[in-house]
Amino acid sequence: MELTGHLRLIWGSKRWLLLFAAIVALVVFAISSTKSDEYESAALGQVVTTSQASGEILNDEQLLSLTNLYSELAKTRPVYQLAHEEPAVKGRESAFDSSIDVQPEARTGVLSFSATTGDPEAAAEFANAYARAFSRYLGELSVTQRKSTLQPIQQRIDEVEGEIARGGSKGASVAGLQVELQALQDQIAEQSANPGDTMRVIERAVPTSSPVSPKPLRDALLAFIGALVLGAAAIYLRDLFFDRYRSAQEVAKDLGLTMLGELPRGRGAPALESFRNLRTATLLTLERAAGRELNGPEGDGEARTVLVTGAESGCGKSYVAANVSRALAAEGRRVTAVDADLRRPTLHEIFDKPLSPGLSDLLVVRNAPEPSAVALEVSLPADGARADGELRVMPAGAHAEDSVESLSSSRMKSVVQTLRDENDVVVFDTPPALVVVDPVVLARYADGVVFVVDSRRTRRRDARRAVEALRAIGAPMLGFAFNRSNSRQTRYDAYRPRDGAPAASNQRETPV
Repeated sequence: MELTGHLRLIWGSKRWLLLFAAIVALVVFAISSTKSDEYESAALGQVVTTSQASGEILNDEQLLSLTNLYSELAKTRPVYQLAHEEPAVKGRESAFDSSIDVQPEARTGVLSFSATTGDPEAAAEFANAYARAFSRYLGELSVTQRKSTLQPIQQRIDEVEGEIARGGSKGASVAGLQVELQALQDQIAEQSANPGDTMRVIERAVPTSSPVSPKPLRDALLAFIGALVLGAAAIYLRDLFFDRYRSAQEVAKDLGLTMLGELPRGRGAPALESFRNLRTATLLTLERAAGRELNGPEGDGEARTVLVTGAESGCGKSYVAANVSRALAAEGRRVTAVDADLRRPTLHEIFDKPLSPGLSDLLVVRNAPEPSAVALEVSLPADGARADGELRVMPAGAHAEDSVESLSSSRMKSVVQTLRDENDVVVFDTPPALVVVDPVVLARYADGVVFVVDSRRTRRRDARRAVEALRAIGAPMLGFAFNRSNSRQTRYDAYRPRDGAPAASNQRETPV
């Protein structure tokens, strides 16, 4: 589920990803096109070890190990110094050192001596000089090793010959000394016949007509692919470690919901105007879903129920439910705001009403009063409100824990039907969808669900899980409200009335 959300976010940013990758590819193409052509030539040398020269057969693993060893040996300073003595390298030592390389070939026992320069002739000369220098180095190394091995043997031969000339010494007979002398001479002959490790050049480097670099098209294609991968990784990491929504557009792409409204952080006229927009968008969405115009001041007898919820506590769902109810009533509708968050009720504090009696009392108390008796009237602001509008609030009541199981009962169904009959719109404030199952139960009574996303509190993964849980039961998702947005304040200030300051609003700022 989490991976699907990340992939959906990446797919939602595909245009920016493609644009970023295209720009990177164009830049790399332009840079690559300005570079000078580089030509590469290679000479091949085959290493023959002492054991191979004596007839021993080495397996592929042994040959590969020896080849790797000699490729590292070819990169040492003594080999470079021998190459500097080559006529083709003299005077260009720096260019030679920066252009050469040696690598084991796929064929075991073969080394590739390569050089890459801007001149194809120079590349071939450098590669051949490098191969000859290493061959010469191995020859000199074998001679040195042979001398160090033969020297003690030759010294012993000289000593034995001197003893024989003196007729033996220290009890050693002439015959015994002659036997030892013969054995030492055989060792000398055997070591002299051993050529040591050598390398012969089996393929000389020749100038090439096709440059190996730059290749603008190849470089641009690789840059394009790399930019796509890096861009997708950056989006994934940002979503993983900075798990908050920065804008309503991000929410819409990530959750696949319609934006109903953006609510600013400050209070006053911008907040009031934002709730008017949220009210209008919610009603229009309900109308489209129902296929007919909702009841208004003229009334058609068919009330609508709106459920307001969020992913977690503190996202501002009660704040949204209360102020949308005010905005609906100010338009001339009969509205009841029901505090269905029985575990942590808040609406009674927002509207400054007693907690009980309320919804829980209607569900669990015998001989409970009618819903209209516990729905308390709330006064509307004098400015901007129609006289025929009416706002009531039904608190949660004092039997919260006892009545949670009754939310799916027939009594709750009867309460909802009564509220439908007596109102134009019923707004339910419910608990967070990820915390308890109450919103899922209450969704059966709703004609539409408004999902609240807070820019500071709501995490992406929690919002996805909550929306998926609501969709899984077929909840009618109307859209989302983006709380504590930064984008609305400036827009409204640019279009505030000229004939005086806007009327103060009694909207509550702190989300609950």
